[in-house]
Amino acid sequence: MDSVHYTTSAMTFGNHAAPNDPSRMYDDIKPALRPSDGGYCSTYNTATAHAGMMQGPQDASTRTTRPIVTGTSVLGLVYNGGVIVAADTLGSYGSLARFRSFQRIKKVNDCCFIAASGDLSDYQHVSDLLDQMVLENRLEEDGQELQPREVFNYLSRVLYNRRNKMDPLWNYIAVAGFQNNEPFLALVDLMGTCYEDKLVATGYGAHIAMPLLRNAYRPDLTKEAAEKVMTDAMRVLVYRECRTVNNIQFATAEADGVNIGEPRKLNTDWSVGHRVAH
Repeated sequence: MDSVHYTTSAMTFGNHAAPNDPSRMYDDIKPALRPSDGGYCSTYNTATAHAGMMQGPQDASTRTTRPIVTGTSVLGLVYNGGVIVAADTLGSYGSLARFRSFQRIKKVNDCCFIAASGDLSDYQHVSDLLDQMVLENRLEEDGQELQPREVFNYLSRVLYNRRNKMDPLWNYIAVAGFQNNEPFLALVDLMGTCYEDKLVATGYGAHIAMPLLRNAYRPDLTKEAAEKVMTDAMRVLVYRECRTVNNIQFATAEADGVNIGEPRKLNTDWSVGHRVAH
């Protein structure tokens, strides 16, 4: 008698928090062993199926209780005429700086982009959800683009829904864009907590970079001044945060669209390193 085997879907980082689709339960069972429309096939044995289900954890509900591959701080700042966001490109496997060129800033459309810290496989899942939503919106062919506030509200519902299932997406997601002739900046966390603000920071940056952004912010802040503030704040993170790599990506959103730059290294000075007491 052939035994029943169940399979689980492959994950990009082996740590995707999304539960497997229950509809796949019989996908890989041989046709002769599947329940037929008229009842069970003659070769299908419920005791065998039950034994197969009990052989491993495949039938159990799974949850991500501890992110594995993660990204750290994201900083965002509104200036006069736009919004700027910065993040490094490191994906840490625990304490190992494993993926050094993982870009955590994603363009949604011509007026909106997101940047995420936290579990990178969950971030990829969120990116797939947004790609699907953008595609469905374009199929409407009404000439209307998804606005940043729509994306923000959608993500807040998605993350809150997953939190209520006790299976959160382990991310802090900054949503930035330009809407109604003014910049937009907001943050959603893994609990579904969401808010709009003129400046946001996640990870370790929420502790040591946020004060720098608060001190520098003013309503008439120019783009050049905002870039300098963000560069200085990211430089502090390069110095002080062990989960940050000196490969920083900047993105802006203005009336003329979204611009996501290529990652670049910041000028640093480690000449005082020998004076630091161990």
